[in-house]
Amino acid sequence: MLGDRTGAEDAVQDGVAQAWRGVGQFRGDAAFGTWLHRIVVRACLHHLRDRRAPEVIEGLAEAERRFLDPDYTVDPAEVVARASDAGKLRQALETLPDVYRVAVLLHDVDGLTGAEVAETTGVPLGTAKARIRRGRIALLAELARKQTASETEQRTGRPC
Repeated sequence: MLGDRTGAEDAVQDGVAQAWRGVGQFRGDAAFGTWLHRIVVRACLHHLRDRRAPEVIEGLAEAERRFLDPDYTVDPAEVVARASDAGKLRQALETLPDVYRVAVLLHDVDGLTGAEVAETTGVPLGTAKARIRRGRIALLAELARKQTASETEQRTGRPC
């Protein structure tokens, strides 16, 4: 979620410390692991806010339009299938702005619903859903860009 090990370790440490201080407030409405997970995610979000980058992906509207166009020549599912290498996917995730990366990771990796992503990140449901969608589109665009660059490099023998 944070894109670097040191930041992640700091966020987890902060989250666990917050949970330790607030363990008396645990009501048992959810599983303890779920409660702790949300506290740590919020600590990660706090760390992201501290180093916030612009929340806009340059060219997102163009990427979205291309992927929604039925005549677009690259099938997003095919791009994802070809990018099964976890390293490539991780690199592509790191290119996303924080708000999109967090939404995609919470939804697609951690399995939270849109409503749970909204609650965890403290945004309205519509905003959470939009961030998940835009994050996925930007992720597909980045994977497609890398795939195209890789194919061009293989054909020409020169890096793009």
